[in-house]
Order: sequence, then C-alpha cells, then structure tokens
Amino acid sequence: MTLHPSTASKTRVARVVVLLSPLVVIAIGYLVATVSKRSLDSGMAWLPPMIIYWLSLVLAIAWMRGLSAFRTWLQPSKGAWGWHLLSLVNPAMIAIPSVLFFESFAELPLWRIVAWLLIVTLNPVVEEGYWRATLMDAAQTWPGLAAIGYSAIWFGLSHPLIIGINIDLVAGFTGFMGAFVNGLIWSVVYYQTGSLRWGIGSHIVANMFSIAIFLGLIHIGLG
Repeated sequence: MTLHPSTASKTRVARVVVLLSPLVVIAIGYLVATVSKRSLDSGMAWLPPMIIYWLSLVLAIAWMRGLSAFRTWLQPSKGAWGWHLLSLVNPAMIAIPSVLFFESFAELPLWRIVAWLLIVTLNPVVEEGYWRATLMDAAQTWPGLAAIGYSAIWFGLSHPLIIGINIDLVAGFTGFMGAFVNGLIWSVVYYQTGSLRWGIGSHIVANMFSIAIFLGLIHIGLG
C-alpha cells in the first residue's frame, strides 16, 4: 500500500517524535529525582521519581500508540525457540548471585511487601511497552541492529539518570551497563519474536530479585 504524501509525512513526523521522546522522559525523571533527593528522607526519596517515571511511560504509550497496542505486543511469540530462551539470561544474571550469596529474609512491614509486589508487576509491563515496543516499532524502518541498540542505550541511560539518583544499586556507569546489557537482550528478543511475552516474563523474574534486595526483603552477602 502506498501512502498519500501528506499521510506519509505525518507518519514520519510521528515516528521522529516517538524516537526523541526518551529525552523528555529522562529529563523529567532526572529533575524529579534530583528534587526528591534534596527534599525527602533517603529512605523514601526514590518513590516520587519512580511514580513520575511510570506515569511518563504510561502516558507516552497511551499518546503515541494507545494502550490497546498491548494486545498486539502480547501476541504469541514467533521465531526460533533459541530467541525465547535468550530472555532467561536476564533473570539468571541476578537470580544466580542472589541464591549463591543469600543470607536471610527480613521481617518487614506489610507496605514494603506490597510495594515489592506492585513494582515487580507494574515496572516490567510499562518499561517493556515503552523502551522496547514503542521505541523499536517507531524505528522499524531502521536496520535491526540500529533499532536494538537505540532502545538499549536509552534504557541503559534511564537507570542512572532517573532511578540511580536515589538508588545506588543502579547508579553511575555500573548502573548504565547493567541496564544496557539487560535492555540489549530484551530488545533482541522482541525484535526476533515480535512479542513482549518473554521479555515481560523475564523482566518480572529479574525484578523479583533486584527489588527484593533493594527493599531489604532479602539479604545477600558478597564478601
């Protein structure tokens, strides 16, 4: 099908807006995280930027693609099973060290357990919906490696520049590289399978361990 010139132009403009939107998401997140760090107790300073971060991603998906796009993104996966299994690398990178160096569970108030369940459920859905599907769909005319790399780099930068301002676990260059590698794998899986099913599932399991460590639900010792 050949698009009318004006329609094609609008489509190109829309894609450019989507592809540049990480600048806005990260700028807003960084500003809120910085103000939160200066204004709130260190134990709670991470919460406002996380809420704004999730809200930004949900609004971006809703405005750029519509939340109904999840019906397409969650369709059955395609491609060879090797690409599906690749997504298991992400949770393994955090689960294996957590199990090997596990020390104890912590007795924590109910709100922390509820927060853990909420983050583990919500975060993977909105992050995969935005950083993977929304960005990579907008870059569908690019070479595959370019679309994959673009998504992974922005995902990597979002962690130290938003979340890492108040959470040392994902701060600095280490935080960037950890998120970048994870993002690279999830981007490859989405590109090869055309679905977010395995990416979201993998992301949930990875967050189960990383968020449990951050919230203090489990203690690990690394010597």
